[in-house]
Amino acid sequence: MILVKLLVPREGLRPRSVRRVMAYVGLLMAAAFERVGKLRDFRACLWRRHPDVVYLGGCQEVEIGVPRWIDDVVEGAELIVNKMEEVRGVPRGVTLRLGLGLGPADLLLDVDIYSDQEVPRLLGLCEESLGVVVEPTGYIGEESVDNFYALVAAEETTDAVKRVGQHFLQAASALAVRVSTYAGPRTYRLGTLIAWVKASKNYGVDLRNAMPLMYRPWPRQLARDLYKLASPRLRRLAGLHGFVKAVRVNKSEVQGLLKKYYEAQFVGEVLTLYPRKASSPAASHERAVADVSNALENALRYASSQAVLEVVKEKGLLEWTDYATKLAESFRNELQRLMARA
Repeated sequence: MILVKLLVPREGLRPRSVRRVMAYVGLLMAAAFERVGKLRDFRACLWRRHPDVVYLGGCQEVEIGVPRWIDDVVEGAELIVNKMEEVRGVPRGVTLRLGLGLGPADLLLDVDIYSDQEVPRLLGLCEESLGVVVEPTGYIGEESVDNFYALVAAEETTDAVKRVGQHFLQAASALAVRVSTYAGPRTYRLGTLIAWVKASKNYGVDLRNAMPLMYRPWPRQLARDLYKLASPRLRRLAGLHGFVKAVRVNKSEVQGLLKKYYEAQFVGEVLTLYPRKASSPAASHERAVADVSNALENALRYASSQAVLEVVKEKGLLEWTDYATKLAESFRNELQRLMARA
């Protein structure tokens, strides 16, 4: 799956504007696949209660054209939002179904656009709220494939998936979206309303199941993933804010480490990345997760033991800021050790 989470601005977004943003994201994703792949067929349908009714024929056709690029996305998004609002009181959404070739892969893609980010979580599909999910089924030669993690890992399709991501993110950064917030109307670039994009083995969003392709703002989003990666019994002392501080304080070291495993680009608060081709992109990502997981464990253990004793001996008490500072210092040392390894 490709999983996309929205980044809601401080002013909030009214429900219709949330649907508009998710429709823009879903259509733009479909347009990126159409641009890179060879489209055979396309249809869109409105479903109620669960997206799997699409497979049973229990959905209503939505008459929109193939979203070939930005103008089609803008027009199609309003049609999708209007269709969603014809149905009320139940989980609902629109699925865009694309049959296409992606390099040697023969795929059927379902781009699920939800009426609300909470729908996937409420339906038990995922523990995280999500705006758009892209699910593939098909074959690479004679080998079946049912997730984007496998498509990124496969040598035959990894470059095509990378180009799809590039087209999507470039267009999202250029496309302006007019929305209604609780502080009045606003215009945002679509890219500023996306928190992260991940290629996953399943609906899991943690780093052991999913490769991140984009973060915004990257220090906070990366810290969230590192927090989930860390040992539950040790991470609670620092909390999420402690992890955010550790990443922000050590920005240059974190950037250097990410560039070791990924083709990483940092533009302000935006990070786009794609695993390097070592033995395979998947192997590069998995090695990065294993190394960072060990570094976090070591940093947390030191900060929770020897560093705490040093602070208590010096001050007679331990405050959270002291612990967070020691964790950041220990994390920096572990990152430097990783970078020193050839």
